[in-house]
Amino acid sequence: SAAASPHSKTQIKGEIMANEEGERIYIGGLDPSRGLTVELVASRLRSVKCIEILSINDVAVATDDDDNNKSSMIYNSKRAIVDEDGDLVDTRNFFFLEARRDAAATAASTSEGPSAMASATALDLIAKQYHGVKWKGCHLRVEAAKPHILKRLEEERTLRSNEQERMANAHIMTDVAE
Repeated sequence: SAAASPHSKTQIKGEIMANEEGERIYIGGLDPSRGLTVELVASRLRSVKCIEILSINDVAVATDDDDNNKSSMIYNSKRAIVDEDGDLVDTRNFFFLEARRDAAATAASTSEGPSAMASATALDLIAKQYHGVKWKGCHLRVEAAKPHILKRLEEERTLRSNEQERMANAHIMTDVAE
């Protein structure tokens, strides 16, 4: 029993560490002309239980409850324009968010016992509530998104660097053998 305890703690810690980064999620099907804007959908997604929204359109979401700060952070796109009244008008019909399961909610759900919800990812929970939903005449789409281009480039550079090191080491080993 004592030996199982450290393993389970390590396993739980590993699951939490793996979930630290969050998932990149695509939300599509918006139509600002019908009133379904990024701001409206994002504010609704913030209220989803067990989910922590880390960023919207690759801009970190403020942790305080300052509504002005949150709404201004959503508008980092060149497609958000200002109308004649000085209000922001968003013309985007999709956006990306990065979310993860809330660690406290995950711990609470695992203490209640194993269930499908305990192992569900942020994407699973959001998609279950919003994918295919008709809202203001629009059909929402919630899907896994590709990693951000900068993250993909970083991974590519790392792989290339590792490959060059491996090739250099193989060349050195060949020279030593001769």
